[in-house]
Amino acid sequence: MLDIMKHRGRDDVGTYVDEHVALGCDRLAIVDVPGGHQPVSTEDGTVWAVLNGEIHNHRELRADFQQKSHRFSSLSDTEVLAHAYATT
Repeated sequence: MLDIMKHRGRDDVGTYVDEHVALGCDRLAIVDVPGGHQPVSTEDGTVWAVLNGEIHNHRELRADFQQKSHRFSSLSDTEVLAHAYATT
């Protein structure tokens, strides 16, 4: 399915597959161009996410999660989404 969209242009493509779900992302990079490879996960790999959009307050949310001992591996707003889901 990802190859169907490659004509739109892409900066990156990535997948995550396990026995329950398959996620794919055909990405035009906006935030964290070099480090924002998707799909992304929480540090323990229990929550995975892809995002087609932008979280405008991701820096503030990241700071809040870091104060609660969350560890991030990128500056991606999508990684913030995974951590937000993990805390709900």
